[in-house]
Amino acid sequence: MKYFFAFLMILGIVSGFTWLSSSGIFQPSIPVENSAEKGIAVVELFTSEGCSSCPSADRLLQTIVEESEEKGLPVYALSFHVDYWNRLGWKDPFSNPAFSERQRQYVRIWHNAQVYTPQMVVNGAKGFVGSNRSQAQDAIKQAMHIETQANVSLQLSMMADSLEIAYEVSGSGKNRLLQIAVTEDSLATSVSRGENAGRTLQHTGVVRCFRTQPLQDSTNGRLQLAIAPDIIPENAQIIVYVQDASTLQIIGAQAHGLPVNVD
Repeated sequence: MKYFFAFLMILGIVSGFTWLSSSGIFQPSIPVENSAEKGIAVVELFTSEGCSSCPSADRLLQTIVEESEEKGLPVYALSFHVDYWNRLGWKDPFSNPAFSERQRQYVRIWHNAQVYTPQMVVNGAKGFVGSNRSQAQDAIKQAMHIETQANVSLQLSMMADSLEIAYEVSGSGKNRLLQIAVTEDSLATSVSRGENAGRTLQHTGVVRCFRTQPLQDSTNGRLQLAIAPDIIPENAQIIVYVQDASTLQIIGAQAHGLPVNVD
């Protein structure tokens, strides 16, 4: 079911991380493949557990992830749960007003008359009904033929409740945004009220933590990203991408599993 609102997103590329083990010793950084030489697809789904049309889009996102993994394609899925459905009977536990605002930013950039759920956005350039499989396939295929324009090198250190990130961005262009997200798979909710009452909803790529870092004069720096305390590291990953601040188009991305404590 369509409803009003909109939002924005990001990209990057990862080169390594460190993890604090239970013994208090940092393990060596693990290098991550640089993906600047090929196209990528960052797939953002704006969804809600309070929307009866959203479960089909959630399933499509899962299918996209599975198919891209089978083909070895650099497709990065992020499920942003908006909060504007919360007043209609069910409060989505993964919703965040900042995610609703991201969607509104897309709508403003595109000069659209309205926003809705489910909405899928590929590389910040094309938005469509989130359950439309053919449009999703076409948008991803097109994205794969566009060479990326930005690289991001990261050094990550996992702390007790946060992730410390040292970053350096390379590639052409100014006025960019570094988008950093922690997503979690294999999440499920038994919904007791609202349009999906009585259903158990399955989720993939749920955005649990998110941070936007403007890149203007400086293309390197350090930041900390708060980590939700209930995240299961084995089911989570870090997705980093670079976005043009003027057009919101995504020009590079990479992902890596969230560091897991070594006993």
